[in-house]
Amino acid sequence: MRTKPDPALARHLKRALSTATAAALEAGRFLRAKYGRHRTLSHKADKSLVTEADRGAERMVVRRIRKAFPEDAILGEESGLTEGAAAAARRSRESEHLGHFRWHIDPLDGTTNFVHALPMFCVSIGLEHEDGDLVLGVIHNPVTGDTFRATLGGGAWKNGKPIRVSRTCSVTDALLSTGFSYRRDVYYDRELSGFSRVLRECRAIRRIGSAALDLSLVACGQFDGFWEHGLSSWDVCAGIAILREAGGQVTNLSGEEYRLGDEGILATNRRLHPSLLALMHERRRRSR
Repeated sequence: MRTKPDPALARHLKRALSTATAAALEAGRFLRAKYGRHRTLSHKADKSLVTEADRGAERMVVRRIRKAFPEDAILGEESGLTEGAAAAARRSRESEHLGHFRWHIDPLDGTTNFVHALPMFCVSIGLEHEDGDLVLGVIHNPVTGDTFRATLGGGAWKNGKPIRVSRTCSVTDALLSTGFSYRRDVYYDRELSGFSRVLRECRAIRRIGSAALDLSLVACGQFDGFWEHGLSSWDVCAGIAILREAGGQVTNLSGEEYRLGDEGILATNRRLHPSLLALMHERRRRSR
């Protein structure tokens, strides 16, 4: 994976960051107005919740991105995948050089929190380049007003100030975060055994209910690490881009570089990664 974009990609990412930030803030204002006032609530096939706020926020984000980048593919949690417009065939030479982009959008990550009026939810917008290179992330919490942003080679930022991961070296001193999948029939035993194993070793574990915010909080050093099973690309694309630019490390639970769609994710301040990965492997041996 590249650590610095070429000049053409850097220019493209600057424009994309402006668009994504504006989209996240607009959707955030909409969610803030709906906070504690949503009217509809239903369950999706995986038993997760969805409201009219999720769908409305996604329409806002997609509309802005589609207007600015009609040739890009967009994968939204609520609307699914839409490919770029036919105009993609008439791209400029620079766009041809840049190749293919796909946006991954979670308009309301933490819907259960939102429904219960807990202020831990966010708009998450990530950008994937050429099938796997995560080059941009914007995550905005409408209640706190915190906005995390990053582009490839441009560093990671919270509310306009640079952020870095923590310097914690020992799991004993670590504050960690995790999540639990709605697919309990698939992950329940592994999640509980892993949680038990890590809890015995670390300082404490939190479960805030938004993977995008979990990754952002690792990026700014408030959490030292995070792991979870069964996440979708829109849950993690933006957060991974931000965390990597903040100096963190992200793999799957086998220790390989994480790719969107992998079954499990482990994200850390890099210093703790070997120790936590060893705990993940120990968990897998015990769960067989």
